[in-house]
Amino acid sequence: MNKSGPLIRTIRLDDSSIQKILEQLDKADYAAADESVESGCFPYRDSNCVMHLASPSGGSPTSYHVPTRHISNTGMSFLYGSFLYAGACCVMRLTTIYKTTRDVPAQILRCEYVSTGVHEVVVQFLKPIEVSQYCLDAAGCRVLIADDNDSIIRFTDSILTKLNVQCESVKDGQGAVDRALTNTYDLILLDIEMPVLDGYQAVGKLREAGYLGSIVAVTGKTEPDDEQRCLDAGFSSYLPKPLDRDRLASLIQSARHEPLLSSFIGDKSMRPLIDDFVAELPGRIRRLETAFVRSEIDVLQKACRDLKSDAGSFGFGPISTVSAEVETGLLKQLPMDELKKPVTMLVGLCCRAQVQPSA
Repeated sequence: MNKSGPLIRTIRLDDSSIQKILEQLDKADYAAADESVESGCFPYRDSNCVMHLASPSGGSPTSYHVPTRHISNTGMSFLYGSFLYAGACCVMRLTTIYKTTRDVPAQILRCEYVSTGVHEVVVQFLKPIEVSQYCLDAAGCRVLIADDNDSIIRFTDSILTKLNVQCESVKDGQGAVDRALTNTYDLILLDIEMPVLDGYQAVGKLREAGYLGSIVAVTGKTEPDDEQRCLDAGFSSYLPKPLDRDRLASLIQSARHEPLLSSFIGDKSMRPLIDDFVAELPGRIRRLETAFVRSEIDVLQKACRDLKSDAGSFGFGPISTVSAEVETGLLKQLPMDELKKPVTMLVGLCCRAQVQPSA
């Protein structure tokens, strides 16, 4: 479909009024217990979204600015100023989280009246997209919950699942240490009072092993000096009980990062190689962290040199660049304290690396 012509705005309302309508629709979904995350549908606000609508007569398409609402792998919804018939063909120009634009062919599924001069349109993409490239809320987030209270685990898991979080849980501090040193997590929620190892002992063991990830103290201890004690023990931050839904959601948003994709994303022949590289990263992260905390310079230097080469070969430029930065710092014999920041950044980039989207 050739796209041409001026951009038309069909809704005769200002931006703030349109935003209020979108928020009201979202609240209505929430009140109706809409399980949008489970169905793979996420809030999507793209202020630059354009719909190129095919002409029934076969002429040039007409281009419309459309306020977006939801997006998924298979379709999206947006607001439009009048009724559109199901079956009409269009092309949606979408903005990715990397600020690039892509044209996605689609077909209108339905159009529903919202208010005077406002309709909600749902379209189906002719080919699935990888929704995490367009919506940060759709990016995977992995969380380990460590708590000996089953009710707290169920409560936390229930909230986080609705936020598109992959949850695992353990009931003692030693279990948390074992999981953290064998898997990759964006966030660990660690209770203080647990059997085998308490939270202070567990975080101490993890930091001694070189673990650089985010570990949050989740505790009912709320005296004025408790938060500082947690931070001094090695926790990244502090979350008091009883858990607050909004504060927990905010914590997850701060832990969620843009997925890092290979620059060879369009090369199908590279997919198996890229997937194998990403699958090996958790083990490489653990070896790198251990070498750093033990000041094993030669081991750390080789790990960074290998990672620089492999990441660059498979299209993960940021990982290659920071690996080179750490390697250079080691060659210059910089103090390990000065290298902690780039090493932490390197670990974070490796955690963000994702396999090739299948779509």
